[in-house]
Amino acid sequence: MTYKRAILKFCLDMLFLNVLFLLVIVVFSSIEWSVLFFATFGNWISFLGYYALKKNELLLYRNLGLSTRRLLLYSSFFMFVVAFPIGLILLGIKALVWPS
Repeated sequence: MTYKRAILKFCLDMLFLNVLFLLVIVVFSSIEWSVLFFATFGNWISFLGYYALKKNELLLYRNLGLSTRRLLLYSSFFMFVVAFPIGLILLGIKALVWPS
């Protein structure tokens, strides 16, 4: 596995867990709050879930020379870049479904 592919795989795995967290927050809160949590705290909660569920893969990334700090920095940047378009899409859907 190449260096860039390993980082992308980690970011996509974290994105999957973060989207699950987003859906849970949407049920209990508004779309605006869920996108805010998705962009900020979701990454840390996703990492805790990743650590609990896929601890073996963290050793693989360590063997590739990627520290946990570097993985979290890459995934935080990836989540921030992905959260903005997802937030706009969700707010657009909200405007179409629930016009004020």
